[in-house]
Amino acid sequence: MSSTEPILFEGPLRETVRTVVDRTGTGVITSDAFQQVWEGASRRSHARW
Repeated sequence: MSSTEPILFEGPLRETVRTVVDRTGTGVITSDAFQQVWEGASRRSHARW
C-alpha cells in the first residue's frame, strides 16, 4: 500500500458518508415519530412561558 492510496479513496468515501448522513437525517426528520416528539417538545416549551 503506497502513501497515495488513502488519498484516492478520500473523495468517494467522503461522498458516501455524506449521502448516508443526508438520507438518514432526512428519514428521521420526516418521520411521524419525529413530528410527534417535535410537537410535544414545542408544546411543553411554550407552556412554560
